[in-house]
Amino acid sequence: MTTEYGGGVNGIFMVNGAVSPAEDTQAERYYIFIKNFTKARHLFSVAFDNHVPIKRGRGVQLYHSTKMGGCCASRFFENKIGRFHIVDGRRYHTLKNSKYPGTADEIEAERLRQHDIVVKHLWKESFHSPVKNNLKAGCKVLDVGCGPGTWLIEMARQYPESNFTGVDISPFFETENVPENVKFFESNLLDGLPFQDSTFDFVHQRFLTAAFTQVQWETQAVQELSRVTKPGGWIEFFECDALYEVKGVATTKIFTAWLELLKLRHINPQIGKDLPRILESTNNFSVIQQTQLKVPLGFSGGEWGKMSLEFIIRGIQSLRALLSEHMGISLDDVCELLDQMLKEAEINDPNWLQYKFCCCKNP
Repeated sequence: MTTEYGGGVNGIFMVNGAVSPAEDTQAERYYIFIKNFTKARHLFSVAFDNHVPIKRGRGVQLYHSTKMGGCCASRFFENKIGRFHIVDGRRYHTLKNSKYPGTADEIEAERLRQHDIVVKHLWKESFHSPVKNNLKAGCKVLDVGCGPGTWLIEMARQYPESNFTGVDISPFFETENVPENVKFFESNLLDGLPFQDSTFDFVHQRFLTAAFTQVQWETQAVQELSRVTKPGGWIEFFECDALYEVKGVATTKIFTAWLELLKLRHINPQIGKDLPRILESTNNFSVIQQTQLKVPLGFSGGEWGKMSLEFIIRGIQSLRALLSEHMGISLDDVCELLDQMLKEAEINDPNWLQYKFCCCKNP
């Protein structure tokens, strides 16, 4: 199924519901929002605090939240709603051909919006491929796995002569202040993108490491992105390791469980290291340029390092129900380990590897 979403006009960034016209202001508000992570570790699970059981049946335990004034489910409850199911208050996909373990809800969309600010600062620019002149003159751009569309919207404002298209399996695209030269489609790459061959001059994707299995990367993802790219056009793969340097007892416990979960889904947590081989094996590209960035986390990376660390921790926290069940510990125990991970990162100064591969499709 493919669903199209239209665009709007004008606009400025929104951070936590507040208008923020400047990057520094965005970063400051983002840091204020996340710096008290330890105190707010139950941000996404407050409904489980001070709960009272109200119904039991078929192994499902429902609770009434005295803080939220409503009902929620324990980690053993899955509420299936169409193509999604709800676990631990978070929404997940039920797509049969997708092994992606992450969430698909507005909380995740906000995490992605805020991290876009960090990425732009760390890499100093929005893209590395040599397509600036094309963008100024007017070309067609596709962003696969676009999330809420933050990157696309910023690019569309910067290059009004070009047309920008975003696709994602999660329909949480921006709906306000979207430029007219932006369109969104709800679509799953593994089902085939809803575009003709050789449609786009520039194709971009970011952080899809856990979205595809090793085999899907090798046989579907790269080939499909190449298919919709024009001869002589560019594809930019922006990937990261699904974990950072493991230092500390809590970090080791969490990442050991995380790697085991990925292995069960046949996902390569360091696909960025294998992408050069996969790209070369297609024989579709005349040029493959590689750039690597080592992102210091915690205090050694300054405010941007702290924000990158929080991005990772919040992502892992969204999987706490999966980790809880896999590790055989309580949800609170998972949160305690995440708190310790933060402290260990502050002491050990780990690094997080990110990669960009800019590929020119054969003429």
